[in-house]
Amino acid sequence: MLILTHPFQSTDLTRLTYCSITRLRGLILILWALAGCSQSSKTLSPELIIHSGDILSVNQSFDRYQSIAISDGRILELGTNQEILSLADDTTKLIDLKGATVIPGLIDSHSHPENYGLFLFRPDLSKAKSVEEIVQIIAKKVNQSPSGAWVTNSGFWNETKLKENRNPTRFDLDPVSPENPVFLRRGHLAVINSKALEILGMNHTTPDPEGGSLERGPDGRLTGRLYERAIDLAREAVPELTEEELMSSIRKSYEGLAAAGITSVRSAATPHSVMRAFLKLQENSELTLRTSITVRINPNQAEADLERELKELKSISGWQPSMLNLWGVKMTADGGSDLAFLREDYANRPGFRGQLGGPPENFSRAARLCNSYDIRLAIHALGDAAIDMVLDAYEEAHRENSISGKRWSIEHGYLLQPEHFPRIKNLGLIIHPQTWHLYNLRRNFLENYGSNYANMSHPYRTLLEHNIPIAGGTDWILEPSDQFFYMWVSMTRKSLDGEVVDVSQSLTREEALRFHTSWAAYSTFEEKIKGSLEKGKLADLVILPDYMNLEEEEFRNLRPLLTMVGGKIVYQSEGFIF
Repeated sequence: MLILTHPFQSTDLTRLTYCSITRLRGLILILWALAGCSQSSKTLSPELIIHSGDILSVNQSFDRYQSIAISDGRILELGTNQEILSLADDTTKLIDLKGATVIPGLIDSHSHPENYGLFLFRPDLSKAKSVEEIVQIIAKKVNQSPSGAWVTNSGFWNETKLKENRNPTRFDLDPVSPENPVFLRRGHLAVINSKALEILGMNHTTPDPEGGSLERGPDGRLTGRLYERAIDLAREAVPELTEEELMSSIRKSYEGLAAAGITSVRSAATPHSVMRAFLKLQENSELTLRTSITVRINPNQAEADLERELKELKSISGWQPSMLNLWGVKMTADGGSDLAFLREDYANRPGFRGQLGGPPENFSRAARLCNSYDIRLAIHALGDAAIDMVLDAYEEAHRENSISGKRWSIEHGYLLQPEHFPRIKNLGLIIHPQTWHLYNLRRNFLENYGSNYANMSHPYRTLLEHNIPIAGGTDWILEPSDQFFYMWVSMTRKSLDGEVVDVSQSLTREEALRFHTSWAAYSTFEEKIKGSLEKGKLADLVILPDYMNLEEEEFRNLRPLLTMVGGKIVYQSEGFIF
């Protein structure tokens, strides 16, 4: 029987000294947590008691309590109603759960939260149900914009949910935007119109950049679809948002995340401009959720430029343990689901095996440099051939200086082959998968890769049996940050079409909760201070109507009643009165 506690959780505190930027950060976190325990033990009365409910600690033994006492942002005690309520005095605030459930605050381990609030400034395409609707939304924005002004989007559409079951092209956009350049981004794809191509000087003779491609139709003409590094050719021409606009977007994003029960987020592939906005929010004491930053870097740039970028990251100050920290850097080894780099040809495109993010030697060089500067590395890799390349690069860095215990990661890691597991285990890597891809992109996987490959995706049970760490995320804003819905998917293995995809890889409801709490905390070296409800840990928690007694289908619609970060309410539903 698989033990429900984290099979890879370290009890050796010295392993925490490997951190995102310096080994010192791990020691700071430990001392900070221990100081919190010491302070809590001296507190005579709690500031807040939450009682008369089902409190799921999600500790190693998954203990359950009736009440929890909180003081100075941390957990003071847990126990029965009688034990905890006896600690109260006249100043203690009380929340009567009336039988409701408390869980640790959810942690989104792979997210792009800065993008959600962009709808404040740009048209939102996330709810579009057809290419025609996307065009209508863009046409409205063009009519509101000066001639010649760039038009770009917020919110990502999902082509598998569009009526036409395809992405738009420039030929869709051109009729409504003859004088305005258009740049629409969706993850690893961007679509630009003919005016944008004209401004950028791009045509059918333009070569593909290293690690990217410009799609061409049967007649050889550009369709306007850009993939991977080709996106950068257009993105550089699009005016950036101001720092204040980025900060406003993050503030709005965090309102949505708090309402979803999320108390911590790991921001994946963060641009430098967005990183600076996060630091400014922290400086202004405006960050409401705990945040780990993973900065996007290009492994294909000149070695001197890459080294200079890593040096600059090392010199940045302003990080605050537990609230805002630099996880490390991220690179991209292959494309999205339409461009994952495979060992075999695509089922629907003979002779095509996907898009590699650059020459293997560039990834090996970048991995060695990150290791030499003690900066953690995450690499996006979906296909098995991309995973081959990532493991080769990690092993080359490991031979120079061990990365064991540093918790480097593979982002996504969907099409894992049996020989990958021991290599991943040997390097001490973490896998950051997102269950929404299993749900929403199943049809896409089948069409592109064929059933043999598609059935390999998201092998959660096999990863756990190999004692390989996994940390749950949503890839928000590609999809809503609804971790309870994706807990349901991880338990049922059901896709958008209702197909059950290899139920032997499903998680139990206890594991599904750990996936998004304690296991996720491990991925950021913070398992000693959050991810479970234990004495001395941060008082990050979510109140729910229920969890352990829900029917499986009820997880689809489960919503938080209240969310707390450090004992402070960051979200409260209208119907929850205490």
